[in-house]
Amino acid sequence: MSKALLVLLGREHDKKLAVALRDLETSAPAYTVDAKIIGDILHAGYLVVREMGLDRDVTSKELYHALRVNDDVLSKNTEYIGLHIEGETISFHPSDIARDAAESRQFSDRSLLYFRRALSDELIRRYRECVVRPSVIEHFVQCLEKGEKK
Repeated sequence: MSKALLVLLGREHDKKLAVALRDLETSAPAYTVDAKIIGDILHAGYLVVREMGLDRDVTSKELYHALRVNDDVLSKNTEYIGLHIEGETISFHPSDIARDAAESRQFSDRSLLYFRRALSDELIRRYRECVVRPSVIEHFVQCLEKGEKK
């Protein structure tokens, strides 16, 4: 599950962050924070897909363009939601979609900035609730901040 989070964060090749995330997961008493957040992301993401009248087999480009047209389905609750489809990550963060519309961005140049920040914040929040050793979470935060993609 940690691999899926690294992909969504755009950091799948960041070995230091991968180790920090693994350390977080093993220091959490239940060892399921990463699985829970991935489950929440998939559930919320596909609820939005269904709400827009799309099928689960939607392509990344179809989903992106549907979100641009149906931005009213996005809210504070979708800020940390993103789906990785066909090797492409699609943000459900209202600010990413609004930025793309305002700047007339194309699919290939879409914004993921706000989504990735929100996902990072959500991961930190959830791990802070259950990690026994604060030093482990602080190391994770440092790794996130060092390699944050703009």
